[in-house]
Amino acid sequence: MAGGRDKDIVGMPYDRWDNVETFIHFPVLAKVRLIREGKWTAVVFAGPAANFLLSAKNKTYLDGELISEQDLPESFGVKTLTFSLVFGGGAEWVFSFNVHVGSRILRSVHKML
Repeated sequence: MAGGRDKDIVGMPYDRWDNVETFIHFPVLAKVRLIREGKWTAVVFAGPAANFLLSAKNKTYLDGELISEQDLPESFGVKTLTFSLVFGGGAEWVFSFNVHVGSRILRSVHKML
């Protein structure tokens, strides 16, 4: 380490690097209505999801500035398909004619296969 900086395999200095993976997420969720208070209903969600890789990049930074961006091939252990468990909760407002408007917060736990 010269000057407090690491060097990559071709000898270029860098401060930090990030692997950025972008997925499209397809959840299949079950919804349970818990508490109904007037037109408001508390709900919880849970279920599996399939995640398909759209892109995987390695970004290298020097002094906070992006100096290199490269696609990561599958040979680096990048998985094109992963599965996760999704869970969360929210609230719904029921209008007439059985129209529901709501908000929800979801969290995923990923399992790389």
